[in-house]
Amino acid sequence: MKEADIIRDIIRFKRDDLIRQKSMFGDEPVKFYRVLSVRYWPDYKDAVAELENIETGERTSMNTRCWGLEMHKEAEEKVFGWVQDKGQHGWQWREITNTTGLQHIGENKYVEL
Repeated sequence: MKEADIIRDIIRFKRDDLIRQKSMFGDEPVKFYRVLSVRYWPDYKDAVAELENIETGERTSMNTRCWGLEMHKEAEEKVFGWVQDKGQHGWQWREITNTTGLQHIGENKYVEL
């Protein structure tokens, strides 16, 4: 396995992903978590995810290689760019995941229609 594949396996979650944890014994219900952050230590080839329990709001940390952790729903990738509002001269750095109502005019620049 290549180094990049190993790292991708370790850092397999990102902020706002929804993950589930199955019980090791099968008698406990599945738990769902939202990923708050992932810390990676290259020297140790290890990563820890900071998680928030969806049901209780409780926060916990787990090794990303922990048994039973699986992706449930991947977070939508958010895209940002410079936007000039209609009738304005200044630019704002804001989310442009949905470009409806925007016209692309150059590298990472949009104007409001």
